[in-house]
Amino acid sequence: MYAKSGKIWAGLGHGIYQFTNFNGVTSKLENGKTYDACYLPQSIHFTADIDIHEMEYCDDRLYFVNTKFSCLCIKDENTSFKPIWKPPFITLLQPLDKCHLNGFCTRDGKPRYVTALGSSDNPLGWRDTKANGGILMDITTNEILARGLSMPHSPRWHQEKLYLLESGTGAISYYDFEIKKIIEIATVPGFTRGLDIVGDFAFIGVSKVRESATFSGLPITKLPKRVSGVWIVNIKTGKIVSFIEFTSGIDEVFAISVVPHTKMEMFDFNSEYSKSNYIIAPEDIEQVKMPETIIERATPHFDKGNDLYNEGKKE
Repeated sequence: MYAKSGKIWAGLGHGIYQFTNFNGVTSKLENGKTYDACYLPQSIHFTADIDIHEMEYCDDRLYFVNTKFSCLCIKDENTSFKPIWKPPFITLLQPLDKCHLNGFCTRDGKPRYVTALGSSDNPLGWRDTKANGGILMDITTNEILARGLSMPHSPRWHQEKLYLLESGTGAISYYDFEIKKIIEIATVPGFTRGLDIVGDFAFIGVSKVRESATFSGLPITKLPKRVSGVWIVNIKTGKIVSFIEFTSGIDEVFAISVVPHTKMEMFDFNSEYSKSNYIIAPEDIEQVKMPETIIERATPHFDKGNDLYNEGKKE
């Protein structure tokens, strides 16, 4: 998931869904005056099953991690996905999840850093070294900046520092370019995945560890209590500022995006709000006029058997 400039992109199932903030709908919602944003679906781009992971919009293109094919891609209208980079140790793009490429971020408006759970070229090869085989890479040089990481996710360039999560230890850290080492900032009680940073505050997604072979042998499996929610950490002091724990219904958090709204709503494609509201470009708005009379509103079901037609005649 990624949010920017009134839009939210989400990788759901086998497609990328784009939602747009349509403020005009907020007045129609229950207690409408308390809402300052309403996101409606605008498009779907079908990718097929690629186990899509993190994404970011820059250079007027949507970049996303294609985990199943072990590559970084851009959204292309004529294809399921268009690969633009793969790790040098990946020989062929195959739907075999060889290294579990997962995290991605930009620097100075250009794609720059990625994380992967391993550096294997074999099908599901990352699982053999999942506890400490993770890597952090610079895609402009193909340099592996750090090895031996415990299931790294969510690299983020913020305030001239490169932050990331080590999910296997529940840590948020940063990479020190001078000493070329990972420096831990803080740990939280769960599997860390999904990160957004605003000012000095990191919003971290925390998941319960599933009882499966994928997560066996990780340090966080030894925690006396496993939780899910969102933790907020001050990246300058390492202190946990606050947290929201999900006590039921949600066991895993995948992505975190902070949006500048006090109260918002979001609807899917089946919602009546999505069916009855239109997003019109400013240059076209003078040509568009919504129906006002009962007879106009009855169109296209305008026939003598229509109750609205008969009601309109009475008026």
